Amino acid sequence: MESKKEIRKRILKKRREMDPAEAAEKSALIFDRITGLEEFRNAATVGLYLSFDNEVDTFELLKLLKESGKRIVVTYTESREVVLIPVYINDIENDFVEGAWGYLEPKVDQLETAAEEDLDFVVVPGVVFDEERNRVGFGKGYYDKYLSKLRDDAVTAAMAYEYQVLEKVPAESHDIKMKIIVTEDRIIR
Repeated sequence: MESKKEIRKRILKKRREMDPAEAAEKSALIFDRITGLEEFRNAATVGLYLSFDNEVDTFELLKLLKESGKRIVVTYTESREVVLIPVYINDIENDFVEGAWGYLEPKVDQLETAAEEDLDFVVVPGVVFDEERNRVGFGKGYYDKYLSKLRDDAVTAAMAYEYQVLEKVPAESHDIKMKIIVTEDRIIR
């Protein structure tokens, strides 16, 4: 079996090389699937990440959440402590700023910190997943630490392109499985 590092490198290369039109088309299919989930529709507070580098697009989801009146939580990275800090988003037009790496980030100094236990549904990023709902992230452990603070009944859902789901990936005891993985082709539970 390939190591996490090897798998990560191979899948990230494929994602970077993906045609933007293909990424947009597949993202739209994934959006339709995830928003159709009963768990998503019933959630009052939804956490998500801000997509970048050809990840499945989360910005349409952000707009839908705002229109539907759900509470929105986005995380930012506190790199000194290697943790993710969740904050409430109230204004999707003005609560973000371009960060040091050129990606949008929440304006953390102006936003209320959210409590992990308030989250009902969390959209989780990842590089690769498997049929057993294991997740390989970027290798820093930020999300595993963050997800470990959620309520047991909170739903964790990954949005991924079908090529990001392998038969099996290496998993360790501290790795947190997704409850749901949504691709353009299917929903894995």
